[in-house]
Amino acid sequence: MEQKDVVILGAGISGLAIAYWLKKEGLQIAVLERKDEPGGAMESVQISGYLFDRGPNSGLETTPLIREIARGVGVEDRLIYAREAAKKRYIYRAGELHPLPMGPLSLLTTRLFSWKGKLRVLAEPFISRSEDGYYQSVADFVRRR
Repeated sequence: MEQKDVVILGAGISGLAIAYWLKKEGLQIAVLERKDEPGGAMESVQISGYLFDRGPNSGLETTPLIREIARGVGVEDRLIYAREAAKKRYIYRAGELHPLPMGPLSLLTTRLFSWKGKLRVLAEPFISRSEDGYYQSVADFVRRR
């Protein structure tokens, strides 16, 4: 096997993103994944003509860096955005579909989150942003919040 500067364990979104940035810096990298497909917990499947996203996350374009990665690897034209008709989202948990809360009232009435979790989400607008913007470690993010 050829010598590598960095070996990344896992081809989930985090592993693939760091692989992209390290490769851009000129490092030789290897990404190891135990599953047959990359994507980690994020997975899209077609069932009876419907597209379902499985896993705890979906891909949200929350920073311009996501589009930059898509452009850099040549898949920007393959990004799929939800149609307005698909505005209602559901989470399958404990054997049933739960509507994803889309506002304060539905957040308060949903059975998806505990009361402690609901109060934490409602406090979110009052927590200051990081001075580093998007560039902070997970440890710094957790300490700040």
